Amino acid sequence: MKADLILARGLVRTLGRSGLSVHSHLAVAGGVVVAAGGADVMGLRGPRTRVVDLDGAAVLPGFNDAHAHVVYYGLTRFGADLSGTHSVAEILTRLRAHGRGLA
Repeated sequence: MKADLILARGLVRTLGRSGLSVHSHLAVAGGVVVAAGGADVMGLRGPRTRVVDLDGAAVLPGFNDAHAHVVYYGLTRFGADLSGTHSVAEILTRLRAHGRGLA
């Protein structure tokens, strides 16, 4: 199998069962990481393989930062948007409307 993409000469950080590993090369075929290692990964290079020289840049394959600040989100759901108001009367109108929406 030949790689579609090889990322070369970088700091490729992978996390597996054995913990964090650092490699210099990463190969991708069909949208899947097929190899991470040293310069030997270049052996997966074919005539159509795109090679990107990372020049020491970092790569975090599979990194997914899916998180939420639930408490902050909950607190902001109760706040009324008073932006653009120019008087106490406008503020009161917005607060009343917002309060009706909370019930």
